[in-house]
Amino acid sequence: MANGFLKEEESEFKRQYKFQMWWIGHRAQFKKLGYGLFIAFDACLIVFALWTFIDGFLVSHDREQAAVARLVLSGQDDLRAYTTATAAVPLETDDVTTLALEDQRYDLVSVVHNPNSDWYAMFSYAFLLGGEPIASGESFVLPGSEKPLAALAVSSTGPLSGSELELTNIRWRRVDKHVTGPYEAWSQARLNLEVKDVEYLTNIVLDGKTIGRVRFTVKNRTAFSYYDPTFMILLKRGAAIVGANKTTLSTLDSGETREVVVNWFGALPSASTVDVVPDINIFDLTVYKPLSGETTTDTRTRVLGR
Repeated sequence: MANGFLKEEESEFKRQYKFQMWWIGHRAQFKKLGYGLFIAFDACLIVFALWTFIDGFLVSHDREQAAVARLVLSGQDDLRAYTTATAAVPLETDDVTTLALEDQRYDLVSVVHNPNSDWYAMFSYAFLLGGEPIASGESFVLPGSEKPLAALAVSSTGPLSGSELELTNIRWRRVDKHVTGPYEAWSQARLNLEVKDVEYLTNIVLDGKTIGRVRFTVKNRTAFSYYDPTFMILLKRGAAIVGANKTTLSTLDSGETREVVVNWFGALPSASTVDVVPDINIFDLTVYKPLSGETTTDTRTRVLGR
């Protein structure tokens, strides 16, 4: 047993010795082989890079440029089709209604319609008579909505019938629904101003003169407080506008209920209905009152969601 064990140990030692001697004898050759393979690999990379450069800029350049041009044209056609399909439809305007007041003064009223549900617009406007502006201003119209535009108490030595409304410098802005989510719910959360108890009185005496008065109550049912909310007031007889006025509050806080009184001087038209239309650009950060200690960035995130 002992002799057998020694023989196995001796045999294993001989194998290890032979392998070590063989490795010592061939190590230099393996080193040279490794260097050779590394150099060959680098050479292949250099040849490949040179061939790619020569092929790209000399051999196949014209063919590849033509292929790229075809791809670009194909992509442009798709982009043009998509852009055309989703582009904003032009704003529409009603004919101008001219309302005669006293002392050669007139109110001019028209309505702007935005048929686009994904776009809102900011624009300049002018009431024109014979192509010449007689009143102008800046305004906006929210997506899928309409709003009245009015020039009030415009003085003129002659009648202003036949005047027109011109919109210029229209700046379209697409609604980012990744920010707002469904626009209808987003806008309702910011425009939920409840107008009620609307009265039109024509028998108010002030300083010995009979004037008209519109009284209404507005409650801000939104979570937002506003600077300078404006309300357009339209007197109507049937569908026809027979009177127009507007008023602006200094502020309207969230949850606040405010009684609003607007006096109506001059001729008092007979009206069957009174429309009170809130006019707030909910995309304009400056109309929102910040919370106490809130930064502009915080306000932007809270009210505009970005």
